[in-house]
Amino acid sequence: MKKLFILFIALVGFGVSSYGQNNATATSSATIVTPIKITHVANLNFGNLTVGTTGGDITLTPAGTLTGETGTVKAPKSGEGSVTAAEFTVEGQANYVYTISVLPASVTLKDVNGTGTHTMTLTNWATTPTPTGQLDASAGSQTLKVGGTLTLSGSQAAGSYKGTEDISVTVNYQ
Repeated sequence: MKKLFILFIALVGFGVSSYGQNNATATSSATIVTPIKITHVANLNFGNLTVGTTGGDITLTPAGTLTGETGTVKAPKSGEGSVTAAEFTVEGQANYVYTISVLPASVTLKDVNGTGTHTMTLTNWATTPTPTGQLDASAGSQTLKVGGTLTLSGSQAAGSYKGTEDISVTVNYQ
């Protein structure tokens, strides 16, 4: 009788299904996108400028146009020299959006043919596109241009001036 009872319990135990537990599965995956990169194409150049005794500012737009002459700063209409915005090519994953940062906040330009003590300051960066760009849907690239505002002192010494540090442009996927 005892053996029969144990057999009965064992059969009932195997015949009962457990409904308190359930399982599901998932797969995992990842996609590596093309890294973003930026390549220098052209330098920022204000060309030839004149300045009187009070100084002032002039702005070079990302489109490569001189505007915003203040004070006695002027861009001569003839003999203007080579005026160009800084230009870069951004490449990466097609159709991706990226952010743009320009550093440092300002760049000092010093005279290269004189004593090196005469300076001008370049600030107020402007970019096209701004403040973000979007890579082309088919080629995964875009042209990025940078301009800024140059501040000249009154009676700025004549000569060629060059930045004491580079304009650093950083791009990151958004």
